[in-house]
Amino acid sequence: NKGRSMGGSSYANPRRDAIARYTSTKSGKMKLALSSSTCGALLGAFIGKSIFSYGKQTAILFGFMFWFMGTFLRNVYGEMVRSVALGFIFLLSRTRDVRKRYRTGVHLRTICRLGGGGRVPFPPILDEEGVENPWRYVPETDDDPDFDMIKSVICMVLIGSFCGGNIPLIPTWMGSTGGAAAFAFMCIGKNARGDLVRTMGMRVVAIAGEAIDINRELNVARKVAVVAGRLLDKALILDRKHRIKDRVLKGATWAFDKVGSTVKNVQEDMNDEQRPGRGKRQDDRPRETRPTER
Repeated sequence: NKGRSMGGSSYANPRRDAIARYTSTKSGKMKLALSSSTCGALLGAFIGKSIFSYGKQTAILFGFMFWFMGTFLRNVYGEMVRSVALGFIFLLSRTRDVRKRYRTGVHLRTICRLGGGGRVPFPPILDEEGVENPWRYVPETDDDPDFDMIKSVICMVLIGSFCGGNIPLIPTWMGSTGGAAAFAFMCIGKNARGDLVRTMGMRVVAIAGEAIDINRELNVARKVAVVAGRLLDKALILDRKHRIKDRVLKGATWAFDKVGSTVKNVQEDMNDEQRPGRGKRQDDRPRETRPTER
């Protein structure tokens, strides 16, 4: 069976399709529907907060749309939603394994001095002389954790930049720079804080690797690209038919001119108020005397 075409490709064989296998049970169908609505709600909340400054209504709308498409549609849109939803489920389940591989609790207890245990270096010291050098760590057995110092530092620099840039009352560029520098400095430290930050960085690296593997299994990126291409084609057709772009540009130009004229009028009023003698009353001005007629 060659399957039906979908945007230049073909549907996977139902016997080998991961979505078909997962939805072969009622619990699988319910989990996939719940994941579809959750992904839609998250996307809607992000769009609503970014564009409209409120995300509750858009989250509900997108959640319902994704649930409907993932449950009832049997086309490229439904296939994309189901792939994204199943990928989200897979990512959550594999995140648990990542947390087991890279534990942070032992480092937190060491920092807080709870339990009376000593420091557990991460990555572990494998050098025969006991020299700790995370930059040259290479796992020797299958039980040794995977670790890459460069990737860990890069991930924590990005996270520190994001966290620092969202601190209130501080300029974004200053907070981003300070957060990136602080996380990078902690990541190279040979102490419990450095062990914790390096573990967190490797968690991010491992989750990113799992996401890449999931995309390879479900072809999520390709399906999203197909849907985006179709939506773009429909948008171009509507623009040619109703000239939406010209109307939007005309409205934006009118709004810009209106705001510009308002600002100009306000500036002129402020300049007039700053001129000397502006506040004098009309009665205080000297009056001209006219000769009386006889």
